[in-house]
Amino acid sequence: MLKHIILLSKKNPVNLEPLMKELESRGVRLWRELPQENLLMAELLFITDMKDVAKALLEQRVGVLVWLHEENRTESFEGLPYAVERLEEADFTYLDKVHRRFNGIPWHIADTSRCIIREMEEKDIDALYELYSDKEISKYTEDLYEDKDKEREYIRSYIDHAYTFWGFGTWLVERKEDHKVIGRVGFNLREGYEIPELGFVIGMPWQRQGLAYETCLKALEIGKRDYDFTWVQALVREENVPSARLCEKLGFSLSQRVIEQGREYLLYKINLAFL
Repeated sequence: MLKHIILLSKKNPVNLEPLMKELESRGVRLWRELPQENLLMAELLFITDMKDVAKALLEQRVGVLVWLHEENRTESFEGLPYAVERLEEADFTYLDKVHRRFNGIPWHIADTSRCIIREMEEKDIDALYELYSDKEISKYTEDLYEDKDKEREYIRSYIDHAYTFWGFGTWLVERKEDHKVIGRVGFNLREGYEIPELGFVIGMPWQRQGLAYETCLKALEIGKRDYDFTWVQALVREENVPSARLCEKLGFSLSQRVIEQGREYLLYKINLAFL
């Protein structure tokens, strides 16, 4: 849990009072210099505009956010995954997400009335295999590896690359009442296409309850609000009638038929400007 933010900078930021008040309301303290007391590294996030400091913290696997401004733009911050230009406009949600990424804590993406959408983590592997134990749900989607160790390695790589590089990806769907993993929803960038693709699956015991519609609609709202997506596509096998109907209910329109890996798909598209 994020409890302390340490700002180490050569330049004085403009008007941090709103941020400090928000952090205080969340139980987070903002330090303007290195504290004398010992703090837990897992509860820390550093913000700095100094290249050497940022790279030293990164090498030690300590959470660090780079503050970019006119006085350090000529310096190379290559390899630093997170940066902000207007520090005074940063908020707790963003800072908490940066902290979570460095500490391997999954991002909370959104809530719906019945579900939680969040990033997956390595310890979700057993829940995923339980979800995919009914092979009917992988009839039209990619299955998990038979070897759990390979799937675990894939999850690690996905978290390190897809989530970190894009900021989005395929997320898990949890039922609120008991935090059971019941499906997946999210976006990917398919090779050969220019717009993000919506993907979704809900486990067999929870189908026909409107949960796919509920979580997909929320995902589209997130794509529009948080990632500035204008268009989103979905590829659906023609025989997968329930998914085709769901796309139409969400507002997608059939664009064309395409061939992917020797199979024919219906390509649906939606303009999120009208969502």
